[in-house]
Amino acid sequence: MCTALWDALSTGYQHCVQAIVERAGGLNIPLVGQRVLWCTGEKMVTCYQAYQDAGEQEWKVLHRVYALVEERGKTRRKSPILSQGAETNCMETYAQVLLLDLSNPGKLTPRQIELISVWLERWTRKVRSGVSPPIRATPRP
Repeated sequence: MCTALWDALSTGYQHCVQAIVERAGGLNIPLVGQRVLWCTGEKMVTCYQAYQDAGEQEWKVLHRVYALVEERGKTRRKSPILSQGAETNCMETYAQVLLLDLSNPGKLTPRQIELISVWLERWTRKVRSGVSPPIRATPRP
């Protein structure tokens, strides 16, 4: 039941992304893209808390939408978080989902997943990502 709600929200936002792309717009792509990433991530968390793996479709949506936002160079544009009055961006939301999956959530309790999620909200502000690696001033020995 819960996963159906996240699916419905994600699908609605995906339709918004598609409409923006078709109209060659882009002004709201960071906001709508972040919402798709967030809804998809929440569905995945719900699956993990029920000791189920996230489906292939969720991963495809996550990567496709992030790639679209990244292609337009808008991954760091801030969007308000729905319930907290704070701000986030697509890169932070995407990183939270990826890092949560790396924590092996299938072996964690729902409470542990919740605690990891809270910490990831704080840590992902430090994450940087790009299409090419950063150039170092001096090579490592």
